[in-house]
Amino acid sequence: MTAAPTSSALAELDAELEGEVRVDDLSRMIYATDASVYRRVPTGVVFPRGAADIARVLRFAAEHGLGVVPRAAGTSLAGQCVGDGLVVDCSRHMTRVLAVDPEGRTATVEPGVIRDDLNRQLAPHGLFFAPNTSTSNRCTLGGMLGNNSCGSTSIRYGDTRGRIASVDALLADGTPATFGPLSAAALGAKLQQEGPEGDIYRAVVAELSPAEVRARIRGDFPRPEVTRRNTGYALDALIDQPAWEAPRHAAEPDGVHFNLAPLLAGSEGTLAFTTALTVALDPLPPAASLLVVPHFDSVQACLEAVAPAMAHRLYACEMLDRTILELTRRVPEQ
Repeated sequence: MTAAPTSSALAELDAELEGEVRVDDLSRMIYATDASVYRRVPTGVVFPRGAADIARVLRFAAEHGLGVVPRAAGTSLAGQCVGDGLVVDCSRHMTRVLAVDPEGRTATVEPGVIRDDLNRQLAPHGLFFAPNTSTSNRCTLGGMLGNNSCGSTSIRYGDTRGRIASVDALLADGTPATFGPLSAAALGAKLQQEGPEGDIYRAVVAELSPAEVRARIRGDFPRPEVTRRNTGYALDALIDQPAWEAPRHAAEPDGVHFNLAPLLAGSEGTLAFTTALTVALDPLPPAASLLVVPHFDSVQACLEAVAPAMAHRLYACEMLDRTILELTRRVPEQ
């Protein structure tokens, strides 16, 4: 670790960015918390206007031995959005919907785009980004990628990881990289590529190539049918890809052979800094819906009713216990 940056160094960084750097006590206090019980006062808060700003911040952080905390809405519940280095908030300026492809059912967005805002733009096309959270009117797509968000409709639509097509990102040294679907030939080219991106592909392929390693991952990770299985890096999302077929060259030459993007979902910004992401979209759910509200006199009885209810292909299934109901009664507007 090198010495902490001086005020003048942070001021120089601010002058070099299109965005801004805040080091005042109020800004640092505000960004010392997220939706969790944790509190870490950062060295400074950065509001980047684009990938070039983020790349400069990453290089500055490396020069001064600082951590970098990617942040958007700050709705994380386990302290993922706080740290004592530089908090980089993409929700202020990096909020553009870059492209929508109704026929291909994809949208490309900057990480600060709010989930509900995106869906309002998609509604005229009869499409929406399906994973949802209770904070959907303020959570961002970048944050949903970091958390691998799913929400109440996960039983029908799954999680964010299953809706990520590709991710434009910056590596720790500021090198740009795009993680997306690769053909067998494209993967071969990545393995020959010099530099940090090639190093990443070579390391991942070397680690996962042994059949016994993949078997251990498959045996020790949660079962695939468990939707909400955020248990660290999603190595289990990589081992069923065609890249591991034997012989490897037997895979369809022009088909998707390998994709590292699923590994970024749920990684909380620790593997790369997202600057844009392309997500898969779904047709809007039926306009008409039916809400069934059964009441139970015990949690056990409620849980026993889940299996028969799930046989009817629900769009959502939630439990509200006595604690939630009692707390709601104390809030007049509820």
